Formats: sequence, structure tokens, C-alpha cells
Amino acid sequence: MIPRLLMLPEDESFFLFGPRGTGKTTILKHLPWYQRSFYINLLLSSEEKAYSKNPDRLINIVKALPEVTTH
Repeated sequence: MIPRLLMLPEDESFFLFGPRGTGKTTILKHLPWYQRSFYINLLLSSEEKAYSKNPDRLINIVKALPEVTTH
């Protein structure tokens, strides 16, 4: 993987925007905390449709996530 100068927060939510094919997903999957992150891929038509039909779905999912403490 190409070294990046990007500094991503480890203890906050964030949006990662950019043009297609620039390595956004690749860099996320290589972060140490990726496995415990909540990831929505709206490029999957099934996910895009689900959230379009029921925008409150995201709120319900986030409320159901286990609480995480960082120390």
C-alpha cells in the first residue's frame, strides 16, 4: 500500500469522501480499529435501498450497538 499523509481520528466518527478508485476503502480496511467499526457501503444496491426506504434504520442500528469504552 502507498504510504499516506492522512491522519484519521481513532476516537471519533468521520466521513471519508473522495473520487472513485483513490483507495478510500483500502485505507480503511488497513486501520487497526476497522474490525470494530460500523461500516455502511451504499454502493451495494441492497444497502442503498434499505436506507432510502427507511432512513431511521441507521438510528436504530446505532442505538443497538454495544457501548464501547476506550482506555
